[in-house]
Amino acid sequence: MRTACFRSTILSSWAGKGDVMGEGSLVYRVVGLPEPMGIDGDWNKRVWKAIEPLAIDRPMGEEPDHRPKTLAKLAWDDDSLYVIFHVEDRYIRAAAKAYQDPVCRDSCVEFFFT
Repeated sequence: MRTACFRSTILSSWAGKGDVMGEGSLVYRVVGLPEPMGIDGDWNKRVWKAIEPLAIDRPMGEEPDHRPKTLAKLAWDDDSLYVIFHVEDRYIRAAAKAYQDPVCRDSCVEFFFT
């Protein structure tokens, strides 16, 4: 099995070791896939079931008033990086309708990678 390490101060299944970003060692091992995976948003797909979830539980900046339970899984192959989210939330806001509308004001999760 191929793996890659993803180091982060925001995405973390590590909790309870302090509230300061950057404190402690945060490592999530991203599984390498032997072949490309079809993209369909199915969290229960066989390939995703074999991958450990990552709890997104460390806010960047001020602590938000509303923090739904959010999990992510990541995988990669020779051509792509795959990210899937699972969010449990009773309250969903979806007001953005047009291309480039501010979806950050809606109920959303985003992944930024550099």
